[in-house]
Amino acid sequence: MPAILNIKSARSLLMLFAFSLSLVVFGAPSSHAQSVPGYKPKNTFMTDFFKKKLTNDNVFDGMLVPLDQAEQMKADALEERKRQEENSQRLEQAKQQQNRNKALGRISADAPDEFKEMMISYRMGDMRGAEQYAGAFVDYMMNLMFEVKQITNLIGKALINKGAIKEDDFVGVGQYADMAFAEGREDNMSILKPTHEEAMKRITPDTKNQAEIYYFFTLSCTYCREMAADIERLWQVTKGDKNLRMAAMSLVPVSKTHVQSYRDYTGMTLPIFEGSQVAKSFNIGLVPAVVIVAPNSKTAYIKSGKQEFARLYEFARTVQGLPAQITPEIAKLMETPIGKIEQEKLAAGRLIISDSKNKTSGLKTVSGVVSRTSAENKLSEKF
Repeated sequence: MPAILNIKSARSLLMLFAFSLSLVVFGAPSSHAQSVPGYKPKNTFMTDFFKKKLTNDNVFDGMLVPLDQAEQMKADALEERKRQEENSQRLEQAKQQQNRNKALGRISADAPDEFKEMMISYRMGDMRGAEQYAGAFVDYMMNLMFEVKQITNLIGKALINKGAIKEDDFVGVGQYADMAFAEGREDNMSILKPTHEEAMKRITPDTKNQAEIYYFFTLSCTYCREMAADIERLWQVTKGDKNLRMAAMSLVPVSKTHVQSYRDYTGMTLPIFEGSQVAKSFNIGLVPAVVIVAPNSKTAYIKSGKQEFARLYEFARTVQGLPAQITPEIAKLMETPIGKIEQEKLAAGRLIISDSKNKTSGLKTVSGVVSRTSAENKLSEKF
């Protein structure tokens, strides 16, 4: 009996100890706390951290952490993710560059970017990209062809300014560069060449629809004599336009007697002046050459070599910013031989009449008309 009482007593003492401990650790029940004014439980486990509101801001990967620690951990995680993404990008870029270098193979690093991108796309199987870069490469080459003269002139001016060459020694060098390029394309049977249509697209029309036409020639130039009839047609068509001025400029002084003989043979009535200084100002050293100036836009455009009326007419009207329309009067003028040189060709069957609606003329027609082309005009639009 005493043993049983001892066991019960021990159990009671343990329960009392546990209850007392709970009061110390967890505090008294809320009912007791409310019944004693000003009572504040001490030594509780409810720290400030657990009293904070539980939100997504202080939950990180399923763990409840203090707000300040959660923000720092998130910032560290974002920074780590950013570093991983940057490393992945660098690895991908390095891989792509390795593939690009492999695709380039032995292609020179100095090759035009458009050409390199075209070859890379082609060798990596991206045909659509290759086609796009091929178009960009053609544009690059066309721009280069049209810029050769301008770049050459810039270099020439620099040489002249530095006293490396004399100004007179540089006259016509831009034209010679154009001709050399043209001869190179002809020798290599290149299909890539600057076209009349492309040249017309690059013209900025005069702001007031005005133009000045200068035809540079010499009496002894064979191509100039063959071109004289078409120059006369251009003069006949445009001389009534008050916004257009036109003159022929001989690169060497000529006597009145020689000029009259030239007029009788070619049929050219266009006013002729001694134009060596004017030619020098336009850097003209090869003839025939036609310079058309947009006076208000302060821009000059040049076509070197033998030209036909259709293209000369379109050239002039494009600089003016006007349509090059073929009226019945112009059509009749195109069909009529001018000067002894065309009459002799017509009699010999060497003057050919062709449809003016062909794509080479690029002219807008008012009615069905014909244009003239020479069967011997092999060097037309050569450079």
